[in-house]
Amino acid sequence: MIEDCSLTKFFEAVDALAYAWFDGAELPEKYTQVQAYILRGGVYGTLEHKVTVRQAQKGGKRKYLFSRIFMPYEELKASYPALEKRKWLTPFYQVRRWGSILFGGRIKKSVLELNTSAAVTQEDSARLKRMMEELELL
Repeated sequence: MIEDCSLTKFFEAVDALAYAWFDGAELPEKYTQVQAYILRGGVYGTLEHKVTVRQAQKGGKRKYLFSRIFMPYEELKASYPALEKRKWLTPFYQVRRWGSILFGGRIKKSVLELNTSAAVTQEDSARLKRMMEELELL
């Protein structure tokens, strides 16, 4: 199943971490960043990690910001199932989404996410992107 899901590299990293943490084995140097990422993430992860990963997936801060303001159709239809066969309604639902953010009490969360995005350094983003690529998660 791991091979079918293309998670072989990720499995190797998690397996090495498990042996290091629970069996006292030596942790290979190449997995120290994975260990730090997991241990600093908290129980539910951090907003910084979430934003940094999404920036890496989208291809940078600008593209990430653009995708957060103008949500792609595929993501928007998950929130608004009425769009499923009515792609032409996308602009109207974008405006509806903005209204719910502005007047639905989610503005603080959105501003916090944008501030976090701005605070992520290029170095942190590049390091995380390399790690995700090595684990074949990107």
